[in-house]
Amino acid sequence: MRFVLLVVCGVVLASCGCFSTLAPASTGQKASGEASPASAFRTIYSFQGAGSGDGSYPTSGVIFAHGELYGTTSAGGLSSQDAGTAFKATVLGSESVIHSFEFAPYGAYPQELLPNKDFFYGLAGDGGTHNEGVVFRLAKSGLERVLHEFSGAPDGAYPNGSLILVKGTLYGTTSAGGRYGVGIVFTVTQSGKERVLYSFKLGTDAAFPAAGLVDVNGTLYGTSSAGGAYNWGTVFAISLSGKEHVIYSFKGGADGASPTVSLIDVGGLLYGTTSAGGGYHDDGIVFAVSPSGKERVLHRFRGTPDDGAMPESPLIYVSGVLYGTTNAGGIADLGTIYRVTTSGRLRLLHAFASQAEGENPQGPLLDVGGVLYGTANGGGVASGCSCGTIFAFLP
Repeated sequence: MRFVLLVVCGVVLASCGCFSTLAPASTGQKASGEASPASAFRTIYSFQGAGSGDGSYPTSGVIFAHGELYGTTSAGGLSSQDAGTAFKATVLGSESVIHSFEFAPYGAYPQELLPNKDFFYGLAGDGGTHNEGVVFRLAKSGLERVLHEFSGAPDGAYPNGSLILVKGTLYGTTSAGGRYGVGIVFTVTQSGKERVLYSFKLGTDAAFPAAGLVDVNGTLYGTSSAGGAYNWGTVFAISLSGKEHVIYSFKGGADGASPTVSLIDVGGLLYGTTSAGGGYHDDGIVFAVSPSGKERVLHRFRGTPDDGAMPESPLIYVSGVLYGTTNAGGIADLGTIYRVTTSGRLRLLHAFASQAEGENPQGPLLDVGGVLYGTANGGGVASGCSCGTIFAFLP
């Protein structure tokens, strides 16, 4: 039934005249020599900002649950604290706030939601009693329960990215805290019992992880924005019992630097992006790395006015191809949507061309029946507020 809903949802939006067909963007030199195809892009909602009680500045993507899109904004809401919202929206663009966050005790600056039956789980990067962030559970109705409040060393502080659920337990990372102050991997039960699984160390270990984890056959893999042999970030592996090791240290040059997003597993290889490095103008890369630590650069971004810069969204894998966004670059330096094959052939699909479309996409894309949905951290058509958008894109 869920598959049918996804397909119908995508087909309806693609065929109901809700898209405006756009000519290919002018992008300068193509990385692969391919011409960009004509594509369809539509902004389906512009956030109104805190003054209206709506959210603003979505930094995570949207998920599809219970027949609707759900997501978070990093600011805005009904609270005077401007601490962010959880919202739901239809694929045609009707949006409503289901929860407004507050610093204490409920957390502030919520990140990506993880659906599980009738609840969503998530991380708030700040707030809570100790102002170090929280793990929360959110009902469809918007009722929130704090499962854990981070308290700083030796516990974690400032959780980032998304949670994953492995054998009924939630796993995630914090960007600070721990025994050495450079972050942790933690577990928390669905009833709220938290445990530090691993504290990152100084030296050549990973440091300051800024993204969630991926589970591959019982081993968790993640990225850190710093640390490693060259202090330009790492890919690391950790067992469910807490045994960790760095499998790749970025050098900061042609191989990329400072990964800030989670990885995906495709056929036994891990794929991700770095927000910097790669040569050219140091605008970031798409890479693949094996569990044994062999890295391959799939694409090096060229910035403005070309194919994008600063890829800060996790990749998704759809029908044999990877899709992602860049936070900047493209013809107007507002960001891009791209696809890249696992062999490294990149095609620019859309360059954000105006504030009205949205600007600086950062969260992951979502595939619903062949239509890609995402959020832009800024832009939109709200009066007096460049507060971000939800968009739909038909590749």
